[in-house]
Amino acid sequence: MPENSDTHITLDDHITSIEEGAFAGFESLCEILLPKQLQTIGRGAFYGCKSLNNIVLPSGVVFIGDDAFFGCINMSQITLCDTLQYIGNYAFAHTAITSFTFPESIEDFGDYLFAYCTQLETVTIPKSIEYVSGSMFRGCSALRNVIVTQGNQRLKSVDGILYSSDGLTLIYAPQKAVNQCFEIPYGVVQIDDFAFADCENLESLTIPSTISDIGTYAFRNCPNLREFALSDNDFFTTIDGILYSSSLSRLIACPPRISATSITIPQTATTIDDGAFAYNSSIEQIIIKSTIVTISKRFAYKAKSLREVILPACVEVIGSHAFTNCNSLIKCDLPQNLTIIKHHAFVGCHSLPSPYFPDGLTTIEANAYADCSSIETIEFPDTLEFIGDEAFSGCEKLQTINFSENLKVIGHGAFSMCDLREIYIPDSVQQIGQYAFAECPNLTFVSIPAHLSVSPEVFYGCDNLQSISQRSE
Repeated sequence: MPENSDTHITLDDHITSIEEGAFAGFESLCEILLPKQLQTIGRGAFYGCKSLNNIVLPSGVVFIGDDAFFGCINMSQITLCDTLQYIGNYAFAHTAITSFTFPESIEDFGDYLFAYCTQLETVTIPKSIEYVSGSMFRGCSALRNVIVTQGNQRLKSVDGILYSSDGLTLIYAPQKAVNQCFEIPYGVVQIDDFAFADCENLESLTIPSTISDIGTYAFRNCPNLREFALSDNDFFTTIDGILYSSSLSRLIACPPRISATSITIPQTATTIDDGAFAYNSSIEQIIIKSTIVTISKRFAYKAKSLREVILPACVEVIGSHAFTNCNSLIKCDLPQNLTIIKHHAFVGCHSLPSPYFPDGLTTIEANAYADCSSIETIEFPDTLEFIGDEAFSGCEKLQTINFSENLKVIGHGAFSMCDLREIYIPDSVQQIGQYAFAECPNLTFVSIPAHLSVSPEVFYGCDNLQSISQRSE
């Protein structure tokens, strides 16, 4: 293991494997000469090596693990070998590579391979690769060209845009290959998952009559998209600018720059796609009249103007990140049938006042209300059993909590950095995570049941805590 100060390293040629996290976090490492007999590079092996420059893989390497070079922000070039068979998830994410050519030997690779490689301009796909997902290029803001090597039987590239070889599926459109107004070619039948994700220039998208299928997150984070223009299409329709299936049973996407400020989702909509209202900058009110039981993931993620959401009583689950960073949200009454609030559902909703939790709610997952700085008091229903990690962390005005008498778990950091004064933990609690009430500077008194063992870290940084009273059985 090298010293932290090492900047140039040469590894012994007899080494065949670099293990998981072997050089992770060595920020001073600039150059490493890999051994000639190397075969595998483990998960996160060079994670966060911020000074690492170029990498040359010796012939014989067959495997690169997940996150292997994640965060090597100065690595602008990697020379691959003709024996490489697998590259893991996020392997080159957050690096400075400008071009990438897969070797013909590649057999499989993970998701988000080039996530947030903001200098990546060109990717070349060999004839051995049969499928590529647009998720591979998440946040690749400079990408303009996906090249497919001649002889590939499954894929082709037209003007830098990736299609299936028969032209029926538009797989991925790089950001720099799409102008303000883009017309999908006639004959394309399917828009794949993530196909237009992160197309920041796109304002108007024309969908031809031949399109019959649109994948999930197809238009994710297109912040300037203002309209879907349908060309005699029998499979889809628009109402108030929002894209639906023709039966109105599926709500697919709302353009982030739509002119409307209030939207009503009709009773016919039984499915709302993940991220349907994400990144919207104009809508202030959403009224849901449909019979959906789950608010989808990232439903209104970072919808910065959203002030009010009216949910139907039938909703049982609010999905993860559903209202993350909706900074203007001031009203979202929780429905009476609600049982689960998923992780990060309301995180960062700084204007949201103290919520009323209905009877029947059993679970509040991690970070659900973290950093909701307007919450002052909480009364949990007696049906609540689980509060996840950091669920209310950073609720800086939260002073009063009334716990459920059936609560079993309080997660790690669940109420850290709040303004709590006194805490009464009910007898039903079986587990309290570390730092659950850490950094609550005004906390002075805590009452806990006799059976419960609490480590000092639970109240770390509570400098004014005067008494922890352990009740008798």
